[in-house]
Amino acid sequence: MTHGAASAANRRAIMRLVDGVASARPELDVSIVFLDARADDLDRVLRTASEPDAVIVPLVLSAGFHVRTGLALGLDRLPGSARLASELGPDERIVDVLADRLRAAGLGDGDAVLLAAAGSNDPRAVRECFEVARRLGQRLGRSATVGFIAAGIPGCPTRSR
Repeated sequence: MTHGAASAANRRAIMRLVDGVASARPELDVSIVFLDARADDLDRVLRTASEPDAVIVPLVLSAGFHVRTGLALGLDRLPGSARLASELGPDERIVDVLADRLRAAGLGDGDAVLLAAAGSNDPRAVRECFEVARRLGQRLGRSATVGFIAAGIPGCPTRSR
């Protein structure tokens, strides 16, 4: 399950990830569901996950309201034994990927690092983003700043066009 708008770029990235998981674990039935914040969308996702022994894997770096409240409570309404896996981060492997991608993009000695996140009204999710930035900064030997796009403080700086 992935959160947010199902843009073409987002779909391609998620499909590559799911294809990789399906190739590595051919015995599993792996599928993609995009989740928006609307309650009717959550109900649709939960109906999709009503297979016995289904495991919903939220493809988010921190577990905000939709994971900790919406999905967690929604699973209680389902018959069967569907389970909710943990969010992806904070995790050192995520920090590894972020650091590798920054270096591959040509991160220079004087460049600033901004970890841009969608954001959340859940204080735990916000703290988790700051933890990822702290670990990333430690890995890179410089500070990494957090900026939130939709919810949370500080907001991402905007660029004038």
